[in-house]
Amino acid sequence: MDGRGSELNEDRLSGCAGTEPKIGDVNEIGLRALDARLPLRLKGVVRDCTNDNFRVEFLADTRVADFHGGARRPCASGLRGRTKVILAAVLGGFLALLLLAGAIWRPGGLYLDELLYVPVARALLHGSLPELPSQIPAGWHHPPLGSYLISFGIILAGDNPLGWRLVGIVFGALTLVAIFLWTYLLLRDYRLALTAMVLTAFNNLWFVMSRVAMLDVFFFAFAIWGVVGITAAFRLEARVGFRRVCVLFSGVMFGLSAACKWTAVDTISVMFAIAFVLFLGAKVPAAAGNKEFAAAACNIRSVGWLTLVVGFIVLPILSYLAPILAELREAHCTISLREILILHGAMFRQSKSFPGSLLMRAPWYSWPLRTNPLRGLSYLLGNFVVMWSGLVALVICLRRLWNGFRLPEVMVVLLYAANLLQWAITPIKTPIYYYYYSAAMFLGPVIVIALNQSSLNRTRNVRISFFLIVSAAVFFMYCYPRMAALESPWDCMFGCWN
Repeated sequence: MDGRGSELNEDRLSGCAGTEPKIGDVNEIGLRALDARLPLRLKGVVRDCTNDNFRVEFLADTRVADFHGGARRPCASGLRGRTKVILAAVLGGFLALLLLAGAIWRPGGLYLDELLYVPVARALLHGSLPELPSQIPAGWHHPPLGSYLISFGIILAGDNPLGWRLVGIVFGALTLVAIFLWTYLLLRDYRLALTAMVLTAFNNLWFVMSRVAMLDVFFFAFAIWGVVGITAAFRLEARVGFRRVCVLFSGVMFGLSAACKWTAVDTISVMFAIAFVLFLGAKVPAAAGNKEFAAAACNIRSVGWLTLVVGFIVLPILSYLAPILAELREAHCTISLREILILHGAMFRQSKSFPGSLLMRAPWYSWPLRTNPLRGLSYLLGNFVVMWSGLVALVICLRRLWNGFRLPEVMVVLLYAANLLQWAITPIKTPIYYYYYSAAMFLGPVIVIALNQSSLNRTRNVRISFFLIVSAAVFFMYCYPRMAALESPWDCMFGCWN
């Protein structure tokens, strides 16, 4: 930097000294500051990636942008805000653990699909595996990571109801934390992010599926943390190195998600498709007209194609294969590409032909409006307040997308749709209501995304979100005695379901 540039006041550029740079200052010093990687804070500045060059201009209502990955020095309010978010995430996770742990030993025996997955966990723990890949008994038709996690709980707490379900409640709490952080990254609104977390906690599907030794809570927890990482790469004002770490982290999480259950592929595909469109869209001049698209596109493009290849292809494959290879080694199989392909073919055929319980069969299109509890699984029934308000919120988000690109609406609509509509084409004999779990987890966030406008979130100066939380809490408490399998007479303290 020349002498003239070195005389610039760094505090004035950073915005922490209370003085905003003027338009003339930007025109005069912008490119020098970029090259020097000064911690700029230029309110309303965006980047233009159409020609892989930076163009400084002022646009109304645009968030702070970072240039060449150079992070601005955080102001005191920013530090306090981040601390508040971290504390809320930690406290929310701890409270979620307490909520899920209550009476976790009930029922006292295995029930529903625990009868499939706990024996697999025991076999992995004791080394009594079938002759893979020639034999694929019931319960072995999914990748093994979820069963390994169940076996880890058995190691910690013993072969009992607590041990079977211990790791599940931890992953349920982690899911709730991820929902909070993801919503905050999308909206930058602390209260709305808290609302999304609370509505998800009062969603009966989250409560029941986190307290049963099955695979869905594991695959979705990994998947939603992968979504958090990619969203951070899209949205955070951070150094390019940090955004690269976020992409790589997401790749690992997505691979581990698929290593629990193949249904994770839909969430993974949606996020990869969004990142791909943004990466290519950064080179399209017409895309610069949408400020939100341009900012996200430049952020994801700044990480570089090599990082995206490693994060979206290499790491997911490696993290997916790790538990598969461990399983083959314990089964004393030859570890080769041929054996891996044969194993996956056998798993696919077993999944496709697995009969399931015809008494629990429910078509996928009936799940969003279901009113009859699944009695075989702790009276599983979605919270009507969250479920039905979420459907209305989806319509609102779709209407907004008709008028232009909005990243929060795009992400939540596509993720919900992919996790629901996959069951229209997935070759299974018996669809069951609890398969709706992954799609239903996006209904809490979609509600607050729809409420992310003052005209929608207030009715006569009272927040709609407050009414939704109270109503959801009442419904949850009504269902709680049966979901928690409380003993008589407590199971009917609010009335019995006939």
